[in-house]
Amino acid sequence: MAKLSNLVSSSVMRQSVAAMFNGGSASGLKATGFTLKNDAFKYVISASSLTYDIVNGELKGFPTGEVTGLKVLNAAGKLQFNITGLSLNAADFPSLSDSASALKLLGALTALDWTVTGTSKANEIRFNAENGLYSDNGVKITALGGNDTLAGGTGDDTISGGKGNDRIEDSAGNDSLLGDIGNDKIVQVKGAAGDDTMDGGIGNDRIDGGVGHDSLIGGVGDDTLNGGAGNDTMDGGANNDLMTGGAGNDSMSAGLGDDRMKGQAGNDTLLADVGKDTLDGGSGNDRLEGGDGGDKLIGGTGDDQLYGGVHADTLTGGAGADDFHFATGDGTDLITDFAAGEDRIFIQMSAEDELRIIDKNGDAVVIYGDSRVTLDGVSSELLVMGENLVVETLL
Repeated sequence: MAKLSNLVSSSVMRQSVAAMFNGGSASGLKATGFTLKNDAFKYVISASSLTYDIVNGELKGFPTGEVTGLKVLNAAGKLQFNITGLSLNAADFPSLSDSASALKLLGALTALDWTVTGTSKANEIRFNAENGLYSDNGVKITALGGNDTLAGGTGDDTISGGKGNDRIEDSAGNDSLLGDIGNDKIVQVKGAAGDDTMDGGIGNDRIDGGVGHDSLIGGVGDDTLNGGAGNDTMDGGANNDLMTGGAGNDSMSAGLGDDRMKGQAGNDTLLADVGKDTLDGGSGNDRLEGGDGGDKLIGGTGDDQLYGGVHADTLTGGAGADDFHFATGDGTDLITDFAAGEDRIFIQMSAEDELRIIDKNGDAVVIYGDSRVTLDGVSSELLVMGENLVVETLL
């Protein structure tokens, strides 16, 4: 077996390869610990069971063989690796990097572990069946800048998009995906599943959780988060976000901004924060909590728990036996669809506060301390203390 070891300059490579093989054949090639530099190299190594081509920064063609500790640095133009049928040494972590050019990985590759560093330009790095690039134990991909397309393998991957408007494709495994800076899109490949952590970072991002119990973080920007199937956790972060839970018992938290949250199916928990948020529980027995702003809470179908929060909130229970919760200091709230026969109101107030119930313009108004809640179209005569109106006095 012929062996290349610690070849550094492209001129040494050309001379050594030409002298060693000169178009002939060999039983195999084992390349260990070598570095390719510049864009001047152009040579072909031919063997009976191995073809290894490098042409102007393009590395392609591994029918068989073993490579350990491979690095490619500073090739001009787009740096592309077309790799076929290579089995990497599991004890080593190949590092493919380039500081000046875009990095593109395609081809059929089976590897246990990969570490890939991209460039400041648009990179395309995909470990998926469509491109025939595989990794069983997980890959680590860091793209520095540019509008990148990144996809991990079937293991537990760690991927960072860096600057630019990136597309990160989530495949099988429990992955950690970061869009970083830019308007990024993080999506799950059809048929894949896993409990993933997806963070959009800074920018107006779109994150699709897909199948699995995922954690979705919008970060700074106007983000769109879709949980998909599974019990997902979503945090919109700063700015005006849209969060949709999908199937499963999801938990959503608004941040700074006017956010919209849709629980859809499942027993969901939706928490407002600073801003005028809209919370829609959908189907299931949901818990909705208003925050520090004039929020709109919609329970949807199911027996829901709705908490007013600070400032003037509008609460709609929807179908089902719903409970509405208020406390001293909540401000002026409105219940649009109180059903006296099945819904209930719970009020927490201090011992010094006075409770009064009046009728105003055909609506019942419950006044407690400095706060009040109006029941649209409901007569005060339908409120019964201890039954559909429960008061807890705090000492």
